[in-house]
Amino acid sequence: MKVAMFYGPENVQLEEKNIPEIADGEVLVRIKAALTCGTDVKTYRRGHKLLPPPSPFGHEFAGEVAEVGKNVEGVSEGMRVVAANSAPCGYCFYCKRGRESLCENIFFLWGAFAEYIVVPERIVK
Repeated sequence: MKVAMFYGPENVQLEEKNIPEIADGEVLVRIKAALTCGTDVKTYRRGHKLLPPPSPFGHEFAGEVAEVGKNVEGVSEGMRVVAANSAPCGYCFYCKRGRESLCENIFFLWGAFAEYIVVPERIVK
């Protein structure tokens, strides 16, 4: 598959990679549309502390479920989906108090500028 890899400010390269394999609780999505937002532009221009190079680039997408891991409920192959680009942990001080936007262990999903992306269990839920 083709994937845009971020190597640092103003250095994004299109590369050929294997289609990723999924684990239990994960979903493989065939990306049909990926968006470029302000965060992508800022990251391209000056980098981002949460995206260490080299990393797959982009984080907003829509697509079609290509494969569903074990123990995933409510998702099936062929389903059209949009995934959040982050997910709180649910266990830290802030999450336990309903303040998920302040999560100390938030997970970010990168790699939307590719043909496929693995959506981890934390976001699938």
